[in-house]
Amino acid sequence: MDPWQVTLDAFPRGGTPSERWHYLWNYAVLAPSGHNTQPWRFGVVGEKMALYADRQRSLAVVDPQDRALIISCGAALFNLRVALAAFGYGGTVTTFPDADQPDLLAWLEFGETCSPDERAQELCQAIVTRRTDRRPYQGSSPLTEGGSGAKTLTGEQLQALERVAQGEGVDLQWLDSPERRWLMVEWVGEGDRIQMANPQFRQELSHWIKPSTNKDHDGIPSYAQGIPPALDFVTPLVAQLIRWVDLGDSQAQKDQTLVANAPHLALLVTEADDPDAWLATGQALSAVLLEAELWGVRASFFNQPLEVQSLREQVTQQFCSSAFPQLLFRLGYPLGAPLPPTPRHSPPESGL
Repeated sequence: MDPWQVTLDAFPRGGTPSERWHYLWNYAVLAPSGHNTQPWRFGVVGEKMALYADRQRSLAVVDPQDRALIISCGAALFNLRVALAAFGYGGTVTTFPDADQPDLLAWLEFGETCSPDERAQELCQAIVTRRTDRRPYQGSSPLTEGGSGAKTLTGEQLQALERVAQGEGVDLQWLDSPERRWLMVEWVGEGDRIQMANPQFRQELSHWIKPSTNKDHDGIPSYAQGIPPALDFVTPLVAQLIRWVDLGDSQAQKDQTLVANAPHLALLVTEADDPDAWLATGQALSAVLLEAELWGVRASFFNQPLEVQSLREQVTQQFCSSAFPQLLFRLGYPLGAPLPPTPRHSPPESGL
């Protein structure tokens, strides 16, 4: 089964615990992850399910501490929590249950049976329709006037997204002044140039750029990079170009334009900087993205200033004081036709 085809109607309510967990598992793997690496593993033991970090799918160059890896796993964990509530389970989650197993991030149990949560069912639908959209968005930013349309989030919507992040113990900051936005535009460009000048970074990135016909069920397919289907054959050439040529200036120009024109730019911030905080960040991220999806709002990520340590220190100094910036992304109403989903591993492919 393609996880993107999961529905509320087909849940095997009368099935074994393993059958039910494997169905809920489909919602978990639809979470976003860096380069679509899907760095998680799941295992069912009796009536419980375990979530593990899959270090074999880590990004050693861009994410040496596995911070982004655990954030991705946190997003998958939140999806599971939503699915449990949607199908009428109270759900209990124990995070980091065994200090001797750092890869074991959480145990989940069904908990008490209850009425299906209608709000959670709406969020389950949002899990299936959510996409990372790298195209320009409608509306203007603090740095532009007019723009490609007037549709932006309202103040009430922005506050609602702050609340769902805070519900996971994470602060959501809006970079809503010209001064803050200009700083981030500069740091995104500098981050691109620093990263693309590193041959090891380019090699790692090129590994995950794949044609839409690839059978790996992971990575960034050509259509997600803006390559039309008719030109899918050039994707291996694009990957090789990235691998061998420093395209830092052109990438910086592209990303800086998107950040400058983004109607909303957001930063997720935590009080600590450890695996607990990273897992919470992932859960807050999924909560924000799914809430936004209910309004037709999409997101894409610009973590370069947080992946280069010297730049992350500057972001911390300017925006966070004694807290820690974890994730940078833009939000807005997309332009153009809906995008197809990026591939996902099925439960059998992501099991232990």
